[in-house]
Amino acid sequence: MGDPFAGGRAFEQIGDFVRENYLRFDYSKGTKQEARFLRKALDLPDGSLVLDVACGVARHHPLLPWRVVGADLTRGLLGVARKDRKALGLVRADARALPFRGVFDGAWSVCEGAFGLLPDDEAHVSMLRSVREALKPGARFVLSAMNAFTMCHDENFDLRTNVMVDMNRVRSPTGEQTTFSLATRAFTPREVLAMGHAAGFEVESLWGGVTGAYEARALRVDDPEMLVVFRRTF
Repeated sequence: MGDPFAGGRAFEQIGDFVRENYLRFDYSKGTKQEARFLRKALDLPDGSLVLDVACGVARHHPLLPWRVVGADLTRGLLGVARKDRKALGLVRADARALPFRGVFDGAWSVCEGAFGLLPDDEAHVSMLRSVREALKPGARFVLSAMNAFTMCHDENFDLRTNVMVDMNRVRSPTGEQTTFSLATRAFTPREVLAMGHAAGFEVESLWGGVTGAYEARALRVDDPEMLVVFRRTF
């Protein structure tokens, strides 16, 4: 049936269509709480240089006391983000090939970001390795990933691949409606931690996650997401 991830670029079409209406998606409603969580999890001084990987419309940036650079593939979402005068910098880039080396004090990619939208293990490790290379030694990276133990109960979940393919009815800012297919991969904790090690990260923490209610607590089998804090040690 072909690659439902379109090589990791499937969300571009959706983002270019919905633009401002991205903020109507359910998972964008917890922005304020997620920003508070990121501030605690990264534990960085005000003014630190921080990278938002797969930033979308950069919705967390105005709520954080850092100099944030956002990277994303989707022109439509970056165009929305550029309307915000508080955005320090926005770069159109694939998360697997970020154009930065050793400059950031921290990074994050949450609420799916790019990780679960990539087509295979090689792509996931490439993303993690690319983020690691963008960080300074000692810097943390906060990643969210869908939890396969919970998502396997979804009727659209394929037990052979840990992939869900959902049909999404969306509306453009001008009122046009259409339907897109979107594939998302879920993971076991062991998979994500192994990928992080393969990319050269040290794993600092593994927490359970619920979009809009992130916190530093033990992962539970019924958590829809896991939150992993990686650290670049050298």
